[in-house]
Amino acid sequence: MDAFKINGYETCQAEDTCGGTLRGSSGLISSFDFPSGDSTSAGGAAGGLGSSGECKWTILADPGDTISLVFTEFQMEEKSDYLEVEGSDPASIWITGMNIPAPIISNTNWLRLHFVTESNHRHKGFRAQYQVKSSGELKSRGVKLLPGKDNTNKLSLMNEGGFKQVSNYCPDPGESENGKRTGSNFSIGATAQFTCDEDHVLQGSKTITCQRVAEVFAAWSDHRPICKVKTCGSNLQGPSGTFTSPNFPIQYESNSQCVWIITASDPNKVIQINFEEFDLEIGYDSLTIGDGGEVGDSKTIIQVLTGSFVPDLIVSMSHQMWLHLQSDESVGSIGFKINYKGKMPCNHR
Repeated sequence: MDAFKINGYETCQAEDTCGGTLRGSSGLISSFDFPSGDSTSAGGAAGGLGSSGECKWTILADPGDTISLVFTEFQMEEKSDYLEVEGSDPASIWITGMNIPAPIISNTNWLRLHFVTESNHRHKGFRAQYQVKSSGELKSRGVKLLPGKDNTNKLSLMNEGGFKQVSNYCPDPGESENGKRTGSNFSIGATAQFTCDEDHVLQGSKTITCQRVAEVFAAWSDHRPICKVKTCGSNLQGPSGTFTSPNFPIQYESNSQCVWIITASDPNKVIQINFEEFDLEIGYDSLTIGDGGEVGDSKTIIQVLTGSFVPDLIVSMSHQMWLHLQSDESVGSIGFKINYKGKMPCNHR
C-alpha cells in the first residue's frame, strides 16, 4: 500500500491503482492524465489513472456533514467514458460527454466516484473540487468574512484552519459549437444565454446562472447546452394539420435530429396534439415536446416520450409548441403520426 496526504489527512491506496478515501475538509479530484497523470498534484489533488481503465474515490465527512462537488473541467468520450457519482439525490448519477456538469451535493456524509474509460485516453477526463459543509460550522467556528486583496473577485473565509479563498466568479462556460453565447459577466447572480446557428437545435438550458455552492465555490446552475445539426422537420402553421416522422410508416433514419414548430394561426389559441400511432426505440430514441418557440430549452419541456405506448392528448400553454425527435445510431422503429389543431384555452371566456 502507498500512502499520501491530502489537506493533512493520510490516505491509503493500493499500488498501481488510483483513487482512495479522502477525509479533508476540501480538496481536488482529477482523473487520468489530468493535468499530468501524477498520483497527486499541487493543492491536494488526487488523480492519476495511469494504465488502468477504472478509478474509485470515496469522500468521507463526519456524520451529519454534507459534501458539495463542483466540476471545473470535464472532457469524456461519450458512451466510452463515464463517471458515476453515488450518495446524492438521485442515488446514482451517470455523467459523460464534453459539458461541465452541474454541481452535486450529497444527502449524506459521503460521496463515491467511479470513473471508467475505454477510449484510449483521447480526452482529459475530469477535474473537480469538493467542500465539506459541517452542520454546526457557522456556529462553532465563528466564521467571519473579511475583504480579500481583490474585493471584486474573492473574499477570505476565516476559520480555525486558517484562510481559504472564496470565489465569487464561475469559470468561463465557453460557447457551444455551432452556436453563440450572450453574457461575459461570470460573477455570482450573472446569467449566460445560448443560441444555436441556423439549422441547428439547442439541447439543454438556454439560460444558466452563476450561483454560490457551499459558501466557498461558485458554479453554473447547469452545464453549457449543445447545438446539434437539424436533419429534418418543418414549421407548421394553420388551424389544423397532420405530420409524421420521416419515412413513416417505415422506420425513421438513425442519428436523426428532427424539429417541428407548430404555430396557431390565432395567437389567442393554444396547440393540441393527439397521436394516431407512436413507436420509438425505447430508451434510445425520444420525442421531446415543449411549449413556445424556443426549441430545446429545458425549462419549456412538457413531456419526453419513448417506447411504443401511444400518449394521451398534449396541450400547450401558448400559441406555439415544439417537438424534437432524436434517434441514436442503431436501428429505429416506425415512428409516429400526429394530428394538431389550434383551440381556445380552457380558461377562456
